[in-house]
Amino acid sequence: MERTAVIIPLALGFIIVMIYILYVNGLCVVRAIRASLFFGNLTKYGVCKATVAGCSGYIKRIIKFNANGVYQYILESNIKKGELEVRIFDAKKEQEIVLNKEHPKASITVKGKQRYYMIVNFQTVTGNFTVSWQ
Repeated sequence: MERTAVIIPLALGFIIVMIYILYVNGLCVVRAIRASLFFGNLTKYGVCKATVAGCSGYIKRIIKFNANGVYQYILESNIKKGELEVRIFDAKKEQEIVLNKEHPKASITVKGKQRYYMIVNFQTVTGNFTVSWQ
């Protein structure tokens, strides 16, 4: 009985640490959404895409670039209802760019090996979208 009391907290601690390491390196995505339908690929490098129906909430992802340079973000969306907005923040959490229906493209100058945060906000969205960067 004593072994179980020690092993379970250690296993939970290990799992939490691994999820944090994956998140910080851009391999794990945080999402808080309420949707009738959500189908997407959020962890592939260079693209974030989904098909949603009646979706409200947000998706938060960390992106790390290997080298310094200028990257272009492109929002391709076929939104039938609602509002979709993509925001990119730098390592100091200062807003760099905003993508939406009116402004689907923007460029950003990045520093290699730094974290950038991408947050996709939904307001009762129905349709599909793709955010890509290169």
